[in-house]
Amino acid sequence: MSITFKAANTLAAICLLSAMPSMADRLNNADSSPINTAAKQVNNKHFYSISYLKNINEFQLLTNEDIDVVTLEYSGKYIWGDSFVFLDRLVAAADVYSPKKQKNYLEASARLSIPFLFGQPISNQSISSKSTIEGYVKDYFIAGTIEYSYLNVKSTVFNANTNKQSSNDFSTTNTNSLLGLGIAWQSDFFSYLNTNLYYANNEKQANDYQLTVSFVKLFTIGELSFKTNGFIDWSSAASDHKTSFHFSPQVLLDFGEIFNQPKRFFVGIEYSYWRNKYGLTNIDDEHTVSAMVKLSF
Repeated sequence: MSITFKAANTLAAICLLSAMPSMADRLNNADSSPINTAAKQVNNKHFYSISYLKNINEFQLLTNEDIDVVTLEYSGKYIWGDSFVFLDRLVAAADVYSPKKQKNYLEASARLSIPFLFGQPISNQSISSKSTIEGYVKDYFIAGTIEYSYLNVKSTVFNANTNKQSSNDFSTTNTNSLLGLGIAWQSDFFSYLNTNLYYANNEKQANDYQLTVSFVKLFTIGELSFKTNGFIDWSSAASDHKTSFHFSPQVLLDFGEIFNQPKRFFVGIEYSYWRNKYGLTNIDDEHTVSAMVKLSF
């Protein structure tokens, strides 16, 4: 099993390197023209964004009322597959309910195309033709993900002997490695629809299985353009935790399009529904709405 998860770590490390376009293009011998292989024809593509979220109501297990989150995202498409990296920087201000908290959460994923690996083509068959697997599937992958989190809790303690306040810091980290299989689906409804099924090697919980679904849907209302994107994470129960279900969609207005800069600046909301957060059952379901602005480039 250790060899298996070394492979997961290696796959996820690929996407961190891929976030540097010049290096990624050198590794793939890329230029501005499409790359032709027996498997498929692709351009290397790199997408970046930065977003800011402000919670409107509280998160479960994070009782601070005033929370700011900045997210950096990178996604890439390559001859060999795809990758996705995001970093959340969360700052929860101290209040009467909870001390100040700061959290960094990094998730790095890479998927290696199985047809590319074996030089097998995926035909570009019409979506309306469902007689063979190509009518449903764009590509299928070996998928690896690394999850890393760092949490710092800073509280103030009053010392009656010295009549002074002192700072009391507590920090913890957590790393999980996931390895499995992924599918990019053909869809005439979604702009993209992906699923990954993983076996998760968890540092501080019993190992389990995870199913992840990610999606994007573009739509218009009148002359305004919108997109909704998000993910669903389902984790199986294990000896020390219960089944967990997390659904987090975003609904964003393409505000930049109003100023002739489409797909650059978005405003909207993010919603988080989380049942049995982190597999815990002694908490309420999470129903949290956050205001959001996002800059893509």
